[in-house]
Amino acid sequence: MLGIDLPAQQTKLDHEPIHVNGQIQPHGGLLVLEEPELKILQVSNNTSRVLGIPVEAILEKTLEDVLDPFQVERIKAGLSEENLDLINPTKIWARKKGDDYAVFDAVFHRNSDGCLILELEPAVSRETIPFLSFYHLARASINQLQQTSNLRDFCQIIVKEVRKVTGFDRVMLYKFEDDDHGAVIAEEKLDSLESYLGLHYPESDIPKPARRLFCSNWIRLIPDANSQPVEIFPTDNPITNRPLDLTLSILRSASPCHIKYLHNMGVGASLTISLIKDKKLWGLIACHHQTPKYVSYELRKACEFLGRVIFSEISAREETEDYDYQMKLSYIQSILIEYMSQEENFIDGLVKHDPNLLDLTSAQGAAICFGDNFTVIGETPSEEDLKFLVQWLKQNVNQEVFYTDSLPRIYPDAQRFKDIGSGLLAIPISKRNYVLWFRSEVIQTVNWGGDPNKAFETTHTEGTLQLSPRKSFELWKETVRLTSLPWKQVEIKTALELRKALINIVLRQADELAQLAQDLERSNAELKKFAYVASHDLQEPLNQVANYVQLLEMRYNDRLDEDASEFITFAVEGVSLMQTLIDDVLAYSKVDLQGIEFKLTEVETAL
Repeated sequence: MLGIDLPAQQTKLDHEPIHVNGQIQPHGGLLVLEEPELKILQVSNNTSRVLGIPVEAILEKTLEDVLDPFQVERIKAGLSEENLDLINPTKIWARKKGDDYAVFDAVFHRNSDGCLILELEPAVSRETIPFLSFYHLARASINQLQQTSNLRDFCQIIVKEVRKVTGFDRVMLYKFEDDDHGAVIAEEKLDSLESYLGLHYPESDIPKPARRLFCSNWIRLIPDANSQPVEIFPTDNPITNRPLDLTLSILRSASPCHIKYLHNMGVGASLTISLIKDKKLWGLIACHHQTPKYVSYELRKACEFLGRVIFSEISAREETEDYDYQMKLSYIQSILIEYMSQEENFIDGLVKHDPNLLDLTSAQGAAICFGDNFTVIGETPSEEDLKFLVQWLKQNVNQEVFYTDSLPRIYPDAQRFKDIGSGLLAIPISKRNYVLWFRSEVIQTVNWGGDPNKAFETTHTEGTLQLSPRKSFELWKETVRLTSLPWKQVEIKTALELRKALINIVLRQADELAQLAQDLERSNAELKKFAYVASHDLQEPLNQVANYVQLLEMRYNDRLDEDASEFITFAVEGVSLMQTLIDDVLAYSKVDLQGIEFKLTEVETAL
């Protein structure tokens, strides 16, 4: 995790509603239609230029008033399909004036409010790109992929092929890291341009609203970064009474902040292709041109197709590598579980054999906190530091697993042991018991495209605070400390699996102890019952012995010599002693039923 503190003003960008800005780019036109009659409810303010019909004249008309009935019937048939991608793009033509016809690529979509939106872009060619072209385009790239196994080489093939197809001055592959900042990992460009390869860019360069739109709309064109946006009229949709949701729009105007960003980079046109993995934005293919550049819808879709095909190969290769590593960790986990089952103390099974607990997550140190005892292996903080760390985890962590590659940034006391514990992976076994893995500090030098601590410039305009992107993208080096190598998801997943095994072992031991306690309690109860019964049964014969011996002494005392009297005395004393022992056994059998009584005792007497 890279420790860049962005200004608090970023929250403004993170909540900017750029999907309802009510504007489109001027190279095309937009119509909002009410189904099923296809009545025109809203239009872009450039219909006079695009269609040759003023805004006032087109509103409340139907699409059939703009196009001929044959085209409308074909459109209605396509709209009956659930998947509108099957009809996009549709070639349509409209008479602007006399025999002057305009041909468009028509793209339909329904937004989150169910509004049907028709977007028109001038058709560069009246012919669509055939499927065979897609096939040859992808096949050539995949043939190159089969000859390399390196991720960076894979990415380089993508940018090279996209630039070959589109002709942009620069094509980059931008990958998002775990903390949401991005890095350029592949680049193909004009020799005269400064290279951005290897540079990192702060999270704020692509705010959260923009990332959400990239996940929804996988391809995005800005053909002219200097053009003026066109308003949608009326601003609010007459049916929903709120601004039009343009999340899926291909013509939606970019936010002013992004336009300034492109200007500051010297970009006149851009094309962006989203790379999605597991429904998350993995990265972007960013194409930049120094001057305005229009790319047809078919060619954009071809680039998107190419990106998806090649990226699927990258994803498959990544998953294969993860799978191989996961299989290795699963094997280590199974060995550890076997070791634990063989040891009298399961903790010994984790630390006294090879492989051990460290191998499960590629950590440099590990500690097992069980009760008040710590068992450590490898390089770990001191026992005192471990106790304080466990207390902090108890108070601040409620998840099944906690991990960070920069523990000192969230737990300042960890700076004392940053050399061996900048990274932490922790799993709670119970409220008192933890397994902790540690990774050492890795000092990195990160090359940024401009100072990430100055990602924004603020200006006051008419009493309001305005945010502008930075103007400098010169190399800015940062030395990153207090961080370790990041924990991989497969390592975190394996730690969770070990947690389940440990909990099962602890529960089984607790069940065994409970069963042992129950057996002991039953045995004690039977013993007490026996002692109680036995003491009562022994009292009667002893009393008889004592009574008859004393009766002999009384009746025949004058006939007994001195030895006989002494023998009788010994017998009586023995009976008395036996009765005392029986009384003590009886009292002991009832000891847990009686309250403890404390008595004052002189110290000298006790000594």
